Amino acid sequence: MLTRLGLPSFFLAVLTTPFALGTAQAQERPMEFAYPVKFLCGPSSESFQEGMVTGLALTAINVLNPSNQEVRFDKRVSRALPYQQEGAQGATQSGQIGPLGAIEVECNEIRQMLPSQMTEEFRTGYLLLRAERELVVTAVYSARPRDGEISTLEVQRVAAIELDGGSTDPNQPDLVISEIRMQDL
Repeated sequence: MLTRLGLPSFFLAVLTTPFALGTAQAQERPMEFAYPVKFLCGPSSESFQEGMVTGLALTAINVLNPSNQEVRFDKRVSRALPYQQEGAQGATQSGQIGPLGAIEVECNEIRQMLPSQMTEEFRTGYLLLRAERELVVTAVYSARPRDGEISTLEVQRVAAIELDGGSTDPNQPDLVISEIRMQDL
């Protein structure tokens, strides 16, 4: 059966049903933003770690969800070794942050995320945090001589890297039909 526009009625029904319009919303959003955060954890020795002075370095990674919607994320730790050697990588862990919520990832959690048992030895590398929406990520670095009080504290905002995969506005559809030419149907 044809409609007044000359289109089969089943075609119009498919275009206008909530199923056809809402399938993208029913699926999970892809991880669209990545935050690579450098970490330094544990006691260091100049005679053992080139590029680090003797002392204790700690990292705390703070993550804020500034939106009014829950945000899914995943995180993974990759250890960095000198002389262009790749270190161990931990398994990907997933979670969510509630609306206007915040979490923190500290050195003890980073140690536990690596596949090899980490002791109190010095470790360096990256925590890669990926999220479906933009977050506010800061790294808090502190250091001190081995037996002294804190001697340095730095807070750095970590910039988001937008991954391939869509709009930065969660309220916008992935596909927008701008024109339908009836003569082409």
